[in-house]
Amino acid sequence: MVRKPVAASAVQEQEEHPVLAWVKKHGVVLNRAASVILAVVVVLVLWRAYGGVMERRAQAGLDSALVALGEEDFSVAAEQLEDVGSQYLRTRQGRESLFYLGEARYRQGDADLALSAYRRYLEAEPRGVWAAAAKTAIGYCLEAGEDLEAAVEEFGKAASEHPESAWAVEAGLGRARCQEVLGRIEDARASYKALLGKLELSSEAALLVRDRLDQLGGGEDQGGGGADAPEGGAG
Repeated sequence: MVRKPVAASAVQEQEEHPVLAWVKKHGVVLNRAASVILAVVVVLVLWRAYGGVMERRAQAGLDSALVALGEEDFSVAAEQLEDVGSQYLRTRQGRESLFYLGEARYRQGDADLALSAYRRYLEAEPRGVWAAAAKTAIGYCLEAGEDLEAAVEEFGKAASEHPESAWAVEAGLGRARCQEVLGRIEDARASYKALLGKLELSSEAALLVRDRLDQLGGGEDQGGGGADAPEGGAG
């Protein structure tokens, strides 16, 4: 018996699987989406690789500059640190180079350029590992430039904003010292007493503070000075 051919209309009447139908309908869109995703992945991989290259270059430049700084070749160190900070500011090493640039400039004897470098560092890395040190160093730069009122303010900010930092005592001493030079003796006494309440009595800093209080005639109550002034001392 010869089979009759299946009518074309009967084939067309068979239902197509819904997933297959959806793929056929949206195939072009899917291809475009896949291409976009692939392109994004490629860009991210390339960008990460590029970032790694930049970090390695920045680290190499920073290492070289720190060697020069350690050898007290401040001009070379400053030049190299400026280059790293300018070229690789997006990297951690590039931002940290600005802090070390401040140190190089200060040790060169240029307090103004040092001040600028420290401020650039804080602008780029306001919560960086060297933030407390940079703020304290700004106080030193202002003190060196004989802008003592501004130095008092900056030292006070460093001490109050980073009370747990090792730089808090350094900043507190700078603040009291500048108040003393300005003739603000009561403020200086209050600042020294506030510091003394935070120091180990046998530490070098405590000995210095007690000596200054004796010189200022405020040594009669050296045991509990912390209550005499708020965290940042008197204004």
